[in-house]
Amino acid sequence: MKKEKTENATLKSLLKYKKLALGILGVLLGILFAFVIAPPEALCTTAEAANSSGRDAMIVIGSLVWAICWWIGGVVPDWCTSVGLMIFWTVFGVCEFGVAFSQYSGSIVWLLIGAFLVSGAVVKTGALKRISLTLMKVFPATFKGQVLALMLSGTVVSPLVPSSTAKAVLGANLSLSTAKAMRLEPYGKGMTGMYMAGWTGFSLTVPAFITACAFGFMLKGALPEDIADGLTFGNWLLTMLPWLIVLLVGMFIVINILYKPKSEVKFTKEDVQAEFDAMGKMSKKEIISMVVLFACVVFWIFENTLGVAAEITALIGAIICFLVGILEPKDLAQRVAWPLILFIGGAMQLGNMFSLTGINGWLTILLKPVFLSIGSKFVLVIFVALSITILRFFVASQGASIMLFTAILTPVAVEIGINPFVMGLIVYVSQQLWFAPYQNTTYAPTLSVMEGYQKHVEAVKGCLGYIVVSLIGLIVSVPVWSLMGYM
Repeated sequence: MKKEKTENATLKSLLKYKKLALGILGVLLGILFAFVIAPPEALCTTAEAANSSGRDAMIVIGSLVWAICWWIGGVVPDWCTSVGLMIFWTVFGVCEFGVAFSQYSGSIVWLLIGAFLVSGAVVKTGALKRISLTLMKVFPATFKGQVLALMLSGTVVSPLVPSSTAKAVLGANLSLSTAKAMRLEPYGKGMTGMYMAGWTGFSLTVPAFITACAFGFMLKGALPEDIADGLTFGNWLLTMLPWLIVLLVGMFIVINILYKPKSEVKFTKEDVQAEFDAMGKMSKKEIISMVVLFACVVFWIFENTLGVAAEITALIGAIICFLVGILEPKDLAQRVAWPLILFIGGAMQLGNMFSLTGINGWLTILLKPVFLSIGSKFVLVIFVALSITILRFFVASQGASIMLFTAILTPVAVEIGINPFVMGLIVYVSQQLWFAPYQNTTYAPTLSVMEGYQKHVEAVKGCLGYIVVSLIGLIVSVPVWSLMGYM
């Protein structure tokens, strides 16, 4: 115990110095790039073509370098750095205040607010857990059967709730209760296998659904407007379906190879039923919350056919939850991830600033030859996916990595004939890592749920398995994306 406390104290001390070092480095590099280094000639040319200047472009680059250092070091909360970017652009005259902060009046922010509130109502009433347990009762009471149950129940629940943390914690709790009922040993392979099954279903499947996580809405907001406007729940899922199928089949195999207990452990359906019965009968509010949620999902799926914008559907659903008393005024503060909403403003505006200052044209000049030299679509997908995997060790923030890499790759993708949506999806699935807890904001809370039953080091093997499976899923998707006209 004393040794563990000493190690924790040492780690905290190192993190403190890391924050200080990267905090100072970020400021110095930001000043250097923004005001000292002369803009390259090619950047001046593309900036002038965009009715901007090379110096304004360098100010944006300098602010980005500063932000990356602060995101890596966790110097301040991500949203503070994001808002700082917008203030920086306004103060130094790169754009007007209304332009810098324009994303807060956009549809993505309001869609997120409404979706968070609707999903918060479902979590609050317990309907989400009831849905999951109902699905788990269908599968065999064996290790393989319950691994499959957790994975598929999580996949079904995934598009219903945009709060990835709420789903991940629910998945971890269901995994733990199932493992206990099966009498699996703490820190054993079987215990970790149950955890990985829940993690796969409730967390790793989120890129397949635009409504499954705030990052999906963020990615949509980072894309060019003409492409983002055409994205709905249906065509997003269709695009990701090959990857999703490979993910579920592949992770089922990975879990059974890496984590299957030595002896088959069985438990009865009564164990799941007992947990289900403990919830009691469905309340009126629980029924209403489920009806509202499923109605929202239906309207999201048929958004173009019905002619009702997704953000309007989400806000109407949220208002209904307030009117019937499921949500209270305090839930507006507690159920909406306001730090994430604040973060999104600056992160999504980054792509627009690249366009306004001509940085996107300059990036195309720099990166286009590299991408064209690769030739094969399959090799290109592998190259991008592995590059993101490596870079994620340095860019700790998930949201920042999605917005940053999508903004950088979008202009290049357009030039080489690849839809930026596909490039963004490659970024999205490739950044889902948990080699270290700091890499994944939804992973750390699940470790707290599993404390005393499972070690992080065992789950790292699953992360390696995910990288391989996800890469196979992306490769399988290439022919489908080509047929859809995306590549």
